[in-house]
Amino acid sequence: MGNCWLKKAVFSLGIGQIVMAQVLPTPAVAQSIAVDDTLGQEGSRLTNRSGRVEIEGGARRGRNLFHSFREFNIREGQRVYFTNPSGVRTILSRVTGNSDSAILGTLGVNGPASLVLLNPNGIRFGANARLDLQGSFLATTASSILFEQDNVSFSATDLQAPPLLTVSVPTGLQFGPNPGSIINRSRAASPGDSAIGLQVGTGQTLALVGGTVAVEGGRLTAAGGRIELGSVAANGFVRLNPIDGGWDIGYRNNQQASFYQDIDLTDGALLNAAGAEGGVIQIRGRNVTLTDASRIVTNTQAAKTNRQDNAIRVFAAETLSLQSGSRLEIVTNRRGPVRNIDLQARELEIRGASEQDQSSGIFSGTIATPEDTNSNTGNEPSPESNDENSNSNNVENQGDDNIDLSGSNNGTIHESISTNPGDTGNILIRVGRTVRLEDGAEIGITTNDEQDSGNLQISGFNKRFVNQFSLSDQARLSTRGGRQGGAITINARTVNLNQQSQIETAQHSGQTDRNGAIFIDAQQIRLTQASQIRVDQSSGTQANIALTTPLQTGRIVLDDSAITTQSSAGGANIRLRTNQFALNQSQLSTESGSERGGNLSIIAQTSIRLNNSELSTVAGSGGGANIRLQNANPELELRESLDVRLTNRSRIQTQSLVRGGNILINVRRIEAPIGADSDIIARRPLEQGGKINILVGNEAEDIIGFVQGRAVAGNGLNEIDAAAGVVITEFPAIEVPEIQLPSDALAARSVAQGCESIRNETSESVARFFNTGRSGLSVTPYEPVSNSDVLEDLRLPDSPDSQADASTPIVEAKGWIRDAHGNLSLIANSPLSANCQVR
Repeated sequence: MGNCWLKKAVFSLGIGQIVMAQVLPTPAVAQSIAVDDTLGQEGSRLTNRSGRVEIEGGARRGRNLFHSFREFNIREGQRVYFTNPSGVRTILSRVTGNSDSAILGTLGVNGPASLVLLNPNGIRFGANARLDLQGSFLATTASSILFEQDNVSFSATDLQAPPLLTVSVPTGLQFGPNPGSIINRSRAASPGDSAIGLQVGTGQTLALVGGTVAVEGGRLTAAGGRIELGSVAANGFVRLNPIDGGWDIGYRNNQQASFYQDIDLTDGALLNAAGAEGGVIQIRGRNVTLTDASRIVTNTQAAKTNRQDNAIRVFAAETLSLQSGSRLEIVTNRRGPVRNIDLQARELEIRGASEQDQSSGIFSGTIATPEDTNSNTGNEPSPESNDENSNSNNVENQGDDNIDLSGSNNGTIHESISTNPGDTGNILIRVGRTVRLEDGAEIGITTNDEQDSGNLQISGFNKRFVNQFSLSDQARLSTRGGRQGGAITINARTVNLNQQSQIETAQHSGQTDRNGAIFIDAQQIRLTQASQIRVDQSSGTQANIALTTPLQTGRIVLDDSAITTQSSAGGANIRLRTNQFALNQSQLSTESGSERGGNLSIIAQTSIRLNNSELSTVAGSGGGANIRLQNANPELELRESLDVRLTNRSRIQTQSLVRGGNILINVRRIEAPIGADSDIIARRPLEQGGKINILVGNEAEDIIGFVQGRAVAGNGLNEIDAAAGVVITEFPAIEVPEIQLPSDALAARSVAQGCESIRNETSESVARFFNTGRSGLSVTPYEPVSNSDVLEDLRLPDSPDSQADASTPIVEAKGWIRDAHGNLSLIANSPLSANCQVR
């Protein structure tokens, strides 16, 4: 009778509870995992074997196997495995109760199937939690899994008895009104004692998709596979796109912040998809934050692989923040394929350093592997060197508003890569409002020895400008290549560098016809406090710096800063185009070794100001090294355009061993205050010096404060020194009317008597006369007219003939005087007064 009563009672409880009552020996196991009765006779069975719990049974539909639980937890040290019937590809399990799932021990699958754990209330992985499976793993707090082909869902909240199940593949996750959180604290160690945390099989997918997602010191590892973190708001839907090795989670390109929740990686969290084939990491949330030296890492170890997709993709609808030594890193074998880092964020903040002084940042570089060692003894390249896929990493950042980077200047990507070569790809950052790098932060691409650096570009969307770009406190943008330095391009409304910040492109070995360049297009550009923009190359050509602002409103200002190019080869030029240009205790310079020197060109509309500053070019035997200060719009009247002013020991100087070394100044006016000790110099140590060609307005006063002579620093004079060359002062042709001079221009009583022309020949008393027109007066009154003073263009101006009155003789003017009102009058006779001077 007792046995009959037991069977009857058990039958009324349901199949799932029959199995539990018969095979679970202890209450502790029952409290960890509780099977519900929603699958009827196809419910799950729990069996204790060899110290672990095996989950058998379930509802099989084709390659899918469904399990349903009221509670699902794994205690510390406990091992729970799903059995994997032959032919089953995906095991889907749901939790229909009201409690979250705590996975503190081992969760596995006895076979190659992938595992899905669905609990809308939340899922927690403890510090010793681990996965033991060959396939992929998806933990989600969605309310249901969709099978769109059959219009069926496997729901944890809308229960049917029995539910409609399907043989089709799962295609999406539907979230409810309050998605639970997913937390991973797992730092479980591998047999080699390295902390791997939660790990899936090689080339498989490890996905955590829920409400808020936190990796609190935990690790996620998918060697050569995929890591997916997604944080979805209420009632959201994401796609499960099946791929080889799991799923690609799709968000329908939804960029609305209201669609997402937050993702946090803290306390040294690590996401690692490194592997022979190179892994993929995708993260999507509203605010994505990495702190406390947390890292997202992937690489490519294989010499050749067919993988061409993005290596790291991070989307933050609002803020992506890397702090306290946190990093995004991609490192590639020199023969690996192109791999991308695609970052999209409204605001990007990178700041601070770890306790070990590791800086925060986004880095791309190359590593050495044993097969990278070049055993060639001659100049023949290795067979793999011509592989068309022998580039590595592209880094792309897209965002709506702000990027803010700051970090430590101790510990950068250069410390983590070897000296073996590897081509790198590009970094593309697109934002709407601001880009900020602070506290030693760096965006950089680096290769070594034999390979090329990629390019770095910062701009707004659709080729528009970023509102503000700023570097401060030793922040830096850089590209460094072995054979070729990459180009840096910035498009912003305002560009500010301060506190020893730097924009640099460098090339340090090899031979190439193309080297790094820096292009900045902005409305305002300002460098202060020892900041620099520089190009450094060891060979090749086309290493240029070009800064452009609007001619009508733009400004370029340097205060205690420098823009320089340095080359042991040649051709490193600087070109500035703006409305106003100002240097204060600053320097613009190009310097080359034995080859052709770089040129320096400033095209401005309104003003060029130098205060205790220098424009200089230096060249070797290849010549070049010219300086040009040019009116931006030559069609304007010169009197309406550019003024140049040198003060406080400023200098414009060229120096070339042989050819080149010329200075062209085409402006309205150039001036220097008396005693400013500012010079314009063109010299060639090995032969005749370069030329200085000054073209100014049509008045004598347009060259103010300068004298010709050998420039001597500290003598207080403002000197134009062309060494053995020629100083040419040219002016536009002017029409001079015929003027008949009377023999007595002024009343005799108005002229002081006995005024001598020159009292002595000291520099303080020598009168200066600037000649206009096409005549050939000598440089000083003491020298005769020489060949060098005569211009070849001696045409007479076109003017109608005039007939002088025969009754009034024409008297030659021999001097001129200025009256009390500043008016000038020509006179025929020199006054004889001893206490005045003719002007």
